[in-house]
Amino acid sequence: MISLNTDFPDLSNDEIEAQAHSLLERYFGRKLVFDDVPIPVEKIAEQLLDYEIEIIEGGPYFEGDILGGIVFDDRVIQVSAAVSNHEGRYNFTIAHEIGHIKA
Repeated sequence: MISLNTDFPDLSNDEIEAQAHSLLERYFGRKLVFDDVPIPVEKIAEQLLDYEIEIIEGGPYFEGDILGGIVFDDRVIQVSAAVSNHEGRYNFTIAHEIGHIKA
């Protein structure tokens, strides 16, 4: 079940960028290089952060512009089936949910 949480820390763009780089360097085990694209968001979620990715068919939370969610207690990232065949949107949704994890 997804609950909409509006209690976010107010981070600057520089802080967000630094945290993203730190996460990627942890995943790759080294400093980032130009060739580290595309970013393997699915592997980062599952292997580094130990989250399961679950495709959800419909439901009350996946309407309109809500395409993903995260269940912290169960360590599950939920993605709407509506984007599962659109690689770019699928990856973006997983990356967005990873951004909510305090890692």
